[in-house]
Amino acid sequence: MQVSKKKIQKEQTRQKILDASYRVFSQKGYFSTISMFAEETGIARGSIYVHFPSLADLFVCLFEDFFHRMVSRIHDSMRPMSENGKNLEDVLSAHLDIIEEHEDFYTYLVSDMDLLPDEIKTMFFEFQSVLSRYFNNMIDKGKKDKTIKHIPQHIFFHTWIGLVHYYLQNKELFTQSESVIKRHRRELISSFLKLVSV
Repeated sequence: MQVSKKKIQKEQTRQKILDASYRVFSQKGYFSTISMFAEETGIARGSIYVHFPSLADLFVCLFEDFFHRMVSRIHDSMRPMSENGKNLEDVLSAHLDIIEEHEDFYTYLVSDMDLLPDEIKTMFFEFQSVLSRYFNNMIDKGKKDKTIKHIPQHIFFHTWIGLVHYYLQNKELFTQSESVIKRHRRELISSFLKLVSV
């Protein structure tokens, strides 16, 4: 079945709006407006409403797109690790790679979690659940190999997430202009591994 040129163009426009929305939302968060998205994309406001009937619809689609990308990256990055005998350090590094790809957007997301609609919070928790599955596999492996302390798995996972989120939410304490993840990757990974290793 051949897809029409008009349908392809419509999907490209929709994706252009979503891509621009990452940039705008990363800077303005829930103070973003359709006018800001229109200015960023060069697409008329009315055309944006054709794709997204309301700002709320645009936000939901933006987060769906984001979490879909993140979950795909987790599976692509981490499945080979659990199958090929990689270790916890590799999983931590892959997780940071995924966050760094959309660091500003992710930071705004975790900083304003209380403001998010329940639908978006659910997507975020599903994303965390997928990540924790791979993380827990590595923890189990480390416990069997006697290289990881015997602490409940949820404590390992939440300690790691808490550490990363603390750095992201307090960026000004750790760096002025560059990515927190890029600048402090080694420190985050090595500090966490020291905490959990036997």
